[in-house]
Amino acid sequence: MTTAPTSPWPDDPTLRRWRDGLKEHVGLSTVEVEARQAALLQFCRAHGCTPGTLVAACRDGPERLQRQAHYLTLASASPARLIVQSFLIHNGVNVFGEIVCMPATPAQVRAEQGAGWVAAGAAPTGYDDD
Repeated sequence: MTTAPTSPWPDDPTLRRWRDGLKEHVGLSTVEVEARQAALLQFCRAHGCTPGTLVAACRDGPERLQRQAHYLTLASASPARLIVQSFLIHNGVNVFGEIVCMPATPAQVRAEQGAGWVAAGAAPTGYDDD
């Protein structure tokens, strides 16, 4: 007995990449992956996109940040919020905002923040931690 595919896009590489990552890296069972995929597909149908076009909209082009914010706002009002974020992350979309480069050493932090900066848990005197 064969079962109907759970996705109208069974060969979509974005879905395959995400499903594989959920199984191999996160350790989810096939049943858990299928449940998450069903929630993602429901989100896509509700918002008139496919998994592939969702990723492309959030990852490609000069308007990607606005489109990403749009879809993440829609997802935040959905029970599938974390599932949509997971799907996008597995497909190379940074859902956490712009990357901020942090200084590598306490001395660099003090140079940027001022001499009064103290590392968490450190005493405010003796800057020998460089």
